[in-house]
Amino acid sequence: MARPSKRNPSLIEALLIGLEEGRYENGLCEELGVDPSAVRAWKRNDSDLREQVREARCDGILARLETDKLRLETAASRDEILRAKECLAHSRWEAEKLLKDFQPVQKQEVAHVGPYVIGWESDVVLDGVDEKRVVSDEELDAATSEEVVN
Repeated sequence: MARPSKRNPSLIEALLIGLEEGRYENGLCEELGVDPSAVRAWKRNDSDLREQVREARCDGILARLETDKLRLETAASRDEILRAKECLAHSRWEAEKLLKDFQPVQKQEVAHVGPYVIGWESDVVLDGVDEKRVVSDEELDAATSEEVVN
């Protein structure tokens, strides 16, 4: 016969509040007297709980960032400053992994197949020469690095 689950609304609420305060899940589980693997199983089987925990962790990361910044500002000794800097760096790393606002801008390479249009969108014709000109692939291939001006 299986053991009864320790899961109850007050336990879940305490876990979510602790995560929102910036505390870590394993430490909270130990404090609440529940096995961390049981909480992982609850999240695996309950998508609503999984989303609530994720949102609470995101709020907790923001809270930890504020706490770590304040700790760095008020640090008095060299050791306190070094510790605060390391904690702040770790909190920033966590924020980059979970929070979209902290993620670096993604750069992508774009490949283009076909002719390139080089010029300006105008209908001005000077001395009988159209300002817009389509350069063929052959002309681009024939251009050497000395002929290309940025």
